[in-house]
Amino acid sequence: MIKIITSQYHNELLSTNKELTDQIKELSEQINWELDVYRAERTRLEEELKVAKDQVSQLQKAYASADENSVTLRVSDDLTKVVPIVRFKPSTFDKFAELGYLKDEQEGNTFAAQLALLTVVQEALGQILESFTEEVD
Repeated sequence: MIKIITSQYHNELLSTNKELTDQIKELSEQINWELDVYRAERTRLEEELKVAKDQVSQLQKAYASADENSVTLRVSDDLTKVVPIVRFKPSTFDKFAELGYLKDEQEGNTFAAQLALLTVVQEALGQILESFTEEVD
C-alpha cells in the first residue's frame, strides 16, 4: 500500500511539474514576444527621434546661417513684443573674433554668433540714433 501511495504521489508530482513547466514555457514565450515588440518599438522611436533631431539641427542651421548677415526685428501689432531674427554668414566668425565679439572657442556656436551680430547692430543703431539727435549746422 505504501508503494501505491508513493507511486500515485509521484505521478501527481510529475503531472504538476509538467503543468508548471508548460506554464513557464508559455509565460516565457509571452515575455519573449513582448520583449520583441518593445525592442521593435524602441528602435522605431529611436529612429524617429534621430530624424527629428536631424531636422531640428538643419532648421537651426538654415534659420541662423545665411548668405548675408542680417537682423530683422519683428514687432507685434500691440507694440509690446519684439522678436529678433538674426542670420549670419558662418564665414564672418573670424571677423567677430578679430573684433572681440567672440572667443575662438565659441566657433560653431550659433547662439553666440547671433548675439555677436545683435551687439554689432545695437552699436550701429546707437550711432544712428545719436546722429539724429545732433544738431545740424
